[in-house]
Amino acid sequence: MENCPAQALRATREGERVTISHNLARCARCGLCWRNCPEGAILLEDLTEGRWVEAATFKVVLCSRCGAVVASEVQIQKLPEEDRKGEPLCERCRRLVEGERWAQWVRPKEVLR
Repeated sequence: MENCPAQALRATREGERVTISHNLARCARCGLCWRNCPEGAILLEDLTEGRWVEAATFKVVLCSRCGAVVASEVQIQKLPEEDRKGEPLCERCRRLVEGERWAQWVRPKEVLR
């Protein structure tokens, strides 16, 4: 949705499913949506009506800490196996976890007198 300069796309989340809708009346026909869709779910030839049309629905993986959408299941399966290990985290929570790990190393040590 961030790729659409005309705001012709919207995502509706219902639990672990996300539906992408497209409004041709708002569409600038720039092609950014179908060129950049990581799922390949948006096809230019499917977007022919001037109302909100369901373009795609897919299952998503949610962040284990905050519940935000991390990626679709298809995107996760395309990752190398080593990158699929561990709990799924969104970018915000991933930064928090990394910060917590680093904080363990830089906490002031007890001063000996």
